[in-house]
Amino acid sequence: MELKQQPISLDKLFQSIMSMMGNRAQQEDIELNYDIDSTFATRFFDVDKTKLTQIIVNIIGNAVKFTPQGKQVNVRFYLNRDKLHIEVADQGIGISKTDQALLFDKFKQVGMQRKEGTGLGLCISKGLVELMKGKIQLSSTLGKGTLVSISLPVDECQKCTEIAPVEAKNLENIHICVVEDNPLNQMLIRAMLQQLGGQYTIFETAEALFEMSSLNTFDIFLLDINLPGMSGLQALEKLKTLQCKQPKVAVTADIFQEKELRTLFDSVITKPYKKSDLIDVLNQLVTPTIPA
Repeated sequence: MELKQQPISLDKLFQSIMSMMGNRAQQEDIELNYDIDSTFATRFFDVDKTKLTQIIVNIIGNAVKFTPQGKQVNVRFYLNRDKLHIEVADQGIGISKTDQALLFDKFKQVGMQRKEGTGLGLCISKGLVELMKGKIQLSSTLGKGTLVSISLPVDECQKCTEIAPVEAKNLENIHICVVEDNPLNQMLIRAMLQQLGGQYTIFETAEALFEMSSLNTFDIFLLDINLPGMSGLQALEKLKTLQCKQPKVAVTADIFQEKELRTLFDSVITKPYKKSDLIDVLNQLVTPTIPA
């Protein structure tokens, strides 16, 4: 897997991520605080925006998930000797020393309180940090909380500007099918599609999709891979069996699956959802129709 670096404002990226994660924390009645080094405000850095976003969202998402209501999660972003440092400290349930040895196993979830998806998120984050030649460390005390520290080498751009965002085609007459079970991701994709102006229907399960009397109403299918019950891969096979010719897009939190999934689907979107990725896929795979 290769890094796709581009010049970006880390200040804007961090503000955007914290706004998104703040909504989730608010729903859980958790106080999410953050501090962004002021030196980011006027500087640009060459980074892989997608992979960095996924690392941060995974780590903060885990902290929020395992922190009780009324408690805090504190996040800090700062520079030190050409390295980006990210610290996420929660007041959650903590992790025993025995369980810490299993933390980055994608097939295991540790701790007294088990919730879906945690092991996978940490394993992916560790892999992405190592891909970016960085380090990730964790310290935790049962009943008191956990601190995750990440350091990543970053190169500052000189006299560079951010790449202008690609505009979406006219999606007024496009009907988009989304199969996504996570409430936060449903909220994110709904907000993005509302901004883009397309019609959309969101299903929590693939089974609910196939209860539709006709699938021809949709112009494209966005299928989460890791669904309860019928998986996204199984849904893909059923759509092919039903001879649905519309484009089919895999949505996955496991960025290391991307290459394999591209051989099966028409395209791939990696979580967390990003408006730019959604626009790229829709521009590539759907053609706006003009009503007669």
